[in-house]
Amino acid sequence: MVDFPRARVAKQRKSHAQKKNETQQALLLAALDIFSREGYHRATLDAIADIAGYSKGAIYANYSNKAELFLAVMEFLNDDDCEQIVQEHVDEHEFEGLETDDDIRSYAKGLVEGIGLASLEFMTVAIRDESLKKRLAQRMSDNIEIVIPDVQEWRSDRDPLTDKQIAYLMGAFELGFNVLALLGVPDIHTTLNEVGLARLANPRQAADQPIPKGLELPMMTQVEQIEAFIRSYLGR
Repeated sequence: MVDFPRARVAKQRKSHAQKKNETQQALLLAALDIFSREGYHRATLDAIADIAGYSKGAIYANYSNKAELFLAVMEFLNDDDCEQIVQEHVDEHEFEGLETDDDIRSYAKGLVEGIGLASLEFMTVAIRDESLKKRLAQRMSDNIEIVIPDVQEWRSDRDPLTDKQIAYLMGAFELGFNVLALLGVPDIHTTLNEVGLARLANPRQAADQPIPKGLELPMMTQVEQIEAFIRSYLGR
Protein backbone atom coordinates (compact mmCIF):
# COMPACT_ATOMS: atom_id res chain seq x y z
CA MET A 1 0.00 0.00 0.00
CA VAL A 2 1.36 3.41 -0.97
CA ASP A 3 2.08 5.81 1.87
CA PHE A 4 0.26 9.11 1.74
CA PRO A 5 2.58 12.15 1.65
CA ARG A 6 2.55 14.79 4.32
CA ALA A 7 0.45 17.90 3.82
CA ARG A 8 2.05 20.51 1.58
CA VAL A 9 3.15 23.73 3.27
CA ALA A 10 2.08 26.94 1.54
CA LYS A 11 4.29 30.03 1.61
CA GLN A 12 1.64 32.41 2.90
CA ARG A 13 0.98 32.75 6.61
CA LYS A 14 -1.86 30.53 7.78
CA SER A 15 -4.32 30.98 10.60
CA HIS A 16 -4.40 28.59 13.55
CA ALA A 17 -7.62 27.08 12.21
CA GLN A 18 -6.06 26.51 8.77
CA LYS A 19 -2.98 24.88 10.30
CA LYS A 20 -5.15 22.66 12.49
CA ASN A 21 -7.27 21.61 9.51
CA GLU A 22 -4.15 20.85 7.45
CA THR A 23 -2.71 18.76 10.27
CA GLN A 24 -5.94 16.82 10.67
CA GLN A 25 -6.15 16.10 6.94
CA ALA A 26 -2.57 14.78 6.89
CA LEU A 27 -3.23 12.62 9.97
CA LEU A 28 -6.46 11.23 8.51
CA LEU A 29 -4.79 10.31 5.22
CA ALA A 30 -1.90 8.66 7.05
CA ALA A 31 -4.31 6.84 9.38
CA LEU A 32 -6.34 5.58 6.41
CA ASP A 33 -3.16 4.18 4.90
CA ILE A 34 -1.93 2.50 8.09
CA PHE A 35 -5.33 1.15 9.20
CA SER A 36 -5.97 -0.34 5.75
CA ARG A 37 -2.55 -2.04 5.68
CA GLU A 38 -2.13 -3.07 9.31
CA GLY A 39 -5.68 -3.38 10.61
CA TYR A 40 -7.01 -1.64 13.71
CA HIS A 41 -5.17 -3.65 16.37
CA ARG A 42 -1.71 -3.65 14.74
CA ALA A 43 -1.81 -0.01 13.66
CA THR A 44 0.25 2.29 15.88
CA LEU A 45 0.01 6.00 16.42
CA ASP A 46 3.79 6.24 15.96
CA ALA A 47 3.51 4.82 12.43
CA ILE A 48 0.61 7.13 11.57
CA ALA A 49 2.45 10.19 12.87
CA ASP A 50 5.61 9.21 10.98
CA ILE A 51 3.80 8.92 7.62
CA ALA A 52 1.90 12.16 8.24
CA GLY A 53 5.17 13.96 8.97
CA TYR A 54 4.23 15.01 12.50
CA SER A 55 5.07 13.94 16.04
CA LYS A 56 2.73 11.67 17.97
CA GLY A 57 1.93 14.72 20.05
CA ALA A 58 0.12 16.15 17.01
CA ILE A 59 -2.24 13.19 17.10
CA TYR A 60 -3.01 13.67 20.79
CA ALA A 61 -3.54 17.38 20.16
CA ASN A 62 -6.39 16.46 17.79
CA TYR A 63 -7.62 13.03 18.95
CA SER A 64 -7.61 11.60 22.45
CA ASN A 65 -6.64 8.06 21.41
CA LYS A 66 -6.51 5.56 18.55
CA ALA A 67 -10.23 4.85 18.77
CA GLU A 68 -11.05 8.55 18.38
CA LEU A 69 -8.77 8.72 15.34
CA PHE A 70 -10.39 5.68 13.75
CA LEU A 71 -13.86 7.16 14.25
CA ALA A 72 -12.59 10.31 12.56
CA VAL A 73 -11.32 8.22 9.62
CA MET A 74 -14.75 6.60 9.27
CA GLU A 75 -16.36 10.05 9.20
CA PHE A 76 -13.73 11.28 6.74
CA LEU A 77 -14.59 8.49 4.29
CA ASN A 78 -18.20 9.69 4.29
CA ASP A 79 -17.20 13.32 3.80
CA ASP A 80 -18.25 14.83 0.47
CA ASP A 81 -14.83 16.53 0.29
CA CYS A 82 -12.90 13.29 0.87
CA GLU A 83 -11.93 12.77 -2.78
CA GLN A 84 -10.82 16.37 -3.20
CA ILE A 85 -8.71 16.22 -0.03
CA VAL A 86 -7.02 13.02 -1.17
CA GLN A 87 -6.38 14.50 -4.60
CA GLU A 88 -4.78 17.61 -3.11
CA HIS A 89 -2.34 15.45 -1.13
CA VAL A 90 -1.46 12.95 -3.86
CA ASP A 91 2.18 13.20 -4.87
CA GLU A 92 2.97 13.12 -8.59
CA HIS A 93 4.67 9.73 -8.13
CA GLU A 94 1.93 8.26 -5.91
CA PHE A 95 0.56 5.85 -8.52
CA GLU A 96 3.55 5.42 -10.81
CA GLY A 97 3.79 1.69 -10.02
CA LEU A 98 0.25 1.02 -11.24
CA GLU A 99 1.00 0.03 -14.81
CA THR A 100 -2.10 -1.96 -15.77
CA ASP A 101 -5.82 -2.00 -15.05
CA ASP A 102 -5.23 -5.07 -12.89
CA ASP A 103 -2.70 -3.10 -10.84
CA ILE A 104 -5.22 -0.31 -10.30
CA ARG A 105 -7.97 -2.79 -9.42
CA SER A 106 -5.70 -4.57 -6.93
CA TYR A 107 -4.67 -1.30 -5.27
CA ALA A 108 -8.26 -0.08 -4.94
CA LYS A 109 -9.51 -3.46 -3.72
CA GLY A 110 -6.73 -3.68 -1.15
CA LEU A 111 -7.48 -0.23 0.24
CA VAL A 112 -11.23 -0.82 0.53
CA GLU A 113 -10.95 -4.36 1.89
CA GLY A 114 -8.24 -3.28 4.32
CA ILE A 115 -10.32 -0.52 5.88
CA GLY A 116 -13.33 -2.87 5.88
CA LEU A 117 -11.42 -5.45 7.89
CA ALA A 118 -10.12 -2.76 10.23
CA SER A 119 -13.71 -1.59 10.74
CA LEU A 120 -14.76 -5.10 11.79
CA GLU A 121 -11.87 -5.18 14.27
CA PHE A 122 -12.93 -1.80 15.61
CA MET A 123 -16.52 -2.99 16.09
CA THR A 124 -15.35 -5.79 18.39
CA VAL A 125 -13.47 -3.22 20.46
CA ALA A 126 -16.37 -0.76 20.53
CA ILE A 127 -18.92 -3.36 21.64
CA ARG A 128 -16.90 -3.88 24.83
CA ASP A 129 -16.64 -0.14 25.53
CA GLU A 130 -19.93 1.54 26.44
CA SER A 131 -18.85 4.99 25.33
CA LEU A 132 -17.50 3.80 21.98
CA LYS A 133 -20.49 1.51 21.49
CA LYS A 134 -22.91 4.43 21.85
CA ARG A 135 -20.95 6.56 19.40
CA LEU A 136 -20.66 3.79 16.82
CA ALA A 137 -24.35 2.95 17.20
CA GLN A 138 -25.23 6.61 16.65
CA ARG A 139 -23.02 6.74 13.56
CA MET A 140 -24.74 3.69 12.11
CA SER A 141 -28.15 5.16 12.94
CA ASP A 142 -27.17 8.34 11.11
CA ASN A 143 -26.20 6.23 8.08
CA ILE A 144 -29.58 4.51 8.22
CA GLU A 145 -31.29 7.90 8.05
CA ILE A 146 -29.47 8.55 4.77
CA VAL A 147 -31.06 5.43 3.24
CA ILE A 148 -34.64 6.44 4.09
CA PRO A 149 -35.20 8.59 0.94
CA ASP A 150 -34.32 5.53 -1.17
CA VAL A 151 -36.77 3.46 0.86
CA GLN A 152 -39.52 6.03 0.36
CA GLU A 153 -38.94 5.94 -3.39
CA TRP A 154 -39.08 2.18 -3.77
CA ARG A 155 -41.30 0.89 -0.95
CA SER A 156 -44.79 -0.51 -1.37
CA ASP A 157 -47.72 1.48 0.01
CA ARG A 158 -49.04 -1.75 1.46
CA ASP A 159 -45.89 -2.59 3.40
CA PRO A 160 -46.73 -2.76 7.14
CA LEU A 161 -43.17 -1.78 8.10
CA THR A 162 -42.17 1.85 8.53
CA ASP A 163 -39.57 3.53 6.33
CA LYS A 164 -37.05 3.41 9.16
CA GLN A 165 -37.69 -0.27 9.90
CA ILE A 166 -37.06 -1.14 6.26
CA ALA A 167 -33.93 1.04 6.27
CA TYR A 168 -32.62 -0.82 9.34
CA LEU A 169 -33.21 -4.16 7.60
CA MET A 170 -31.33 -2.88 4.56
CA GLY A 171 -28.46 -1.68 6.74
CA ALA A 172 -28.23 -5.04 8.51
CA PHE A 173 -28.33 -6.81 5.15
CA GLU A 174 -25.48 -4.67 3.77
CA LEU A 175 -23.35 -5.21 6.88
CA GLY A 176 -23.77 -8.97 6.64
CA PHE A 177 -23.23 -8.90 2.89
CA ASN A 178 -19.98 -6.98 3.35
CA VAL A 179 -18.73 -9.60 5.83
CA LEU A 180 -19.45 -12.38 3.32
CA ALA A 181 -17.64 -10.42 0.61
CA LEU A 182 -14.60 -9.90 2.86
CA LEU A 183 -14.56 -13.63 3.57
CA GLY A 184 -14.45 -14.29 -0.16
CA VAL A 185 -17.66 -16.30 -0.23
CA PRO A 186 -18.39 -17.30 -3.87
CA ASP A 187 -21.12 -15.56 -5.86
CA ILE A 188 -21.17 -12.51 -3.59
CA HIS A 189 -21.38 -9.62 -6.04
CA THR A 190 -23.03 -6.26 -6.56
CA THR A 191 -25.96 -7.61 -8.58
CA LEU A 192 -26.94 -10.03 -5.82
CA ASN A 193 -26.74 -7.20 -3.32
CA GLU A 194 -29.05 -5.08 -5.49
CA VAL A 195 -31.56 -7.94 -5.66
CA GLY A 196 -31.55 -8.28 -1.87
CA LEU A 197 -31.94 -4.56 -1.24
CA ALA A 198 -34.73 -4.32 -3.81
CA ARG A 199 -36.63 -7.16 -2.18
CA LEU A 200 -36.30 -5.52 1.22
CA ALA A 201 -37.45 -2.15 -0.14
CA ASN A 202 -40.39 -3.54 -2.13
CA PRO A 203 -40.79 -7.33 -2.22
CA ARG A 204 -43.78 -7.35 -4.59
CA GLN A 205 -42.29 -4.97 -7.12
CA ALA A 206 -38.86 -6.62 -7.02
CA ALA A 207 -40.34 -9.90 -8.19
CA ASP A 208 -41.56 -8.40 -11.48
CA GLN A 209 -39.53 -5.23 -12.09
CA PRO A 210 -35.89 -4.55 -13.10
CA ILE A 211 -33.50 -4.24 -10.20
CA PRO A 212 -33.43 -0.59 -9.01
CA LYS A 213 -30.11 1.17 -9.40
CA GLY A 214 -28.44 3.40 -6.83
CA LEU A 215 -28.59 0.85 -4.03
CA GLU A 216 -25.25 -0.85 -4.67
CA LEU A 217 -23.05 -2.40 -2.03
CA PRO A 218 -20.86 0.45 -0.68
CA MET A 219 -17.73 -1.66 -0.31
CA MET A 220 -17.83 -2.74 -3.96
CA THR A 221 -18.78 0.61 -5.42
CA GLN A 222 -15.98 2.25 -3.42
CA VAL A 223 -13.50 0.03 -5.27
CA GLU A 224 -14.95 1.24 -8.58
CA GLN A 225 -14.84 4.87 -7.41
CA ILE A 226 -11.20 4.62 -6.38
CA GLU A 227 -10.36 2.92 -9.68
CA ALA A 228 -12.06 5.74 -11.59
CA PHE A 229 -10.24 8.35 -9.53
CA ILE A 230 -6.83 6.75 -10.19
CA ARG A 231 -7.51 6.34 -13.93
CA SER A 232 -8.61 9.98 -14.13
CA TYR A 233 -5.49 11.08 -12.25
CA LEU A 234 -3.27 9.05 -14.59
CA GLY A 235 -5.14 10.29 -17.66
CA ARG A 236 -6.39 6.85 -18.72
